[in-house]
Amino acid sequence: MCSPIDSGTLLVRQRYLLPQERWLSAWQLRRWRASRKLGPRVRSLETHYGPEHLRLFAAYRADYMSMLAICLVGLIAGGFVSAFNTSIGLATFLGIGGIGLTIGVFSMVRLWQSSSAREEYKRAKQSTPIDY
Repeated sequence: MCSPIDSGTLLVRQRYLLPQERWLSAWQLRRWRASRKLGPRVRSLETHYGPEHLRLFAAYRADYMSMLAICLVGLIAGGFVSAFNTSIGLATFLGIGGIGLTIGVFSMVRLWQSSSAREEYKRAKQSTPIDY
């Protein structure tokens, strides 16, 4: 499962990302790599923890930000609608907030997967002989 590839990288199991996670994490990684401040740090993290760890961490960040935005929209929509009808406003808040919290669970799963990908990469890196 974890063996060296010709390019010098290690093979670590890739996890499937949902389409919006793929798009948002690719966008986030492009931003991080293009940044003058974060670019060298991102390359260092990829070297030490593996690219899969960084990709899953970016997916976690994308899910987390989506959860915050959806919960905020639910709060605003629930407050607006409750000015007219309290029960419908509460249902709106709970419905949209529930969707946001479900996305929050996805973000926690991505954070856990990111951590396990980092550990897999470290184990594969230790078990691979170094050619000088």
